[in-house]
Amino acid sequence: MLGKDTVDYLQKNIDKVESLEKEKSESFTTWIRHILTILVGLLTVLVAFSKNKIEDCITLYLFSSILISIAISVITGIVFLFHQVSDLKQTLIFQKEALNRRLSGDFKFILSGNIKTKKIYKVCEYLFYVFSILTIILLVIYGILINNYYVC
Repeated sequence: MLGKDTVDYLQKNIDKVESLEKEKSESFTTWIRHILTILVGLLTVLVAFSKNKIEDCITLYLFSSILISIAISVITGIVFLFHQVSDLKQTLIFQKEALNRRLSGDFKFILSGNIKTKKIYKVCEYLFYVFSILTIILLVIYGILINNYYVC
């Protein structure tokens, strides 16, 4: 028969696993919403730029650079946002393993685990920030060039 302390301990661990499951699910939903928002924003930029006729090489290259920069930002942003879901999944696996050991009566073995962030997520985070800032700078320069082109 299990004592009250043991039952309370096990219930606390079960609650923790359920909480992680819920957080993982919410995180995934948020991740999908961000992807959709980014894609709608990209579509808006494409529609806005397609109305202007590009007549010289500099603006054509700048336009192409902006589109490439947006694409890289979107892709790296999606991967970077998935980082949270991946970490929660690792934490959940660890907690389930620990709970299973406790439920099977193994109270002596203490699990210790660190969640290791994959290098790809750090790289994508850095690239996301760099290309997002680059996109804004290029959009400003493009707007100035287009404005000056039509004024002259």
